[in-house]
Amino acid sequence: MTIKNKHLYKNTQDLNKATEKNSIICQLNNLLTYPIIKRKVLEYEITIHGWL
Repeated sequence: MTIKNKHLYKNTQDLNKATEKNSIICQLNNLLTYPIIKRKVLEYEITIHGWL
């Protein structure tokens, strides 16, 4: 996944922050590719959170 519209960010710091957030979203999505994790999330046995 890539950051679209990089030119819309005011500076490198804002772009870096967006990249970090995007990375966390990708990591959470990746966790859900594991059947045991996905099942436990769907059955409300666990919740997953991304922290920045």
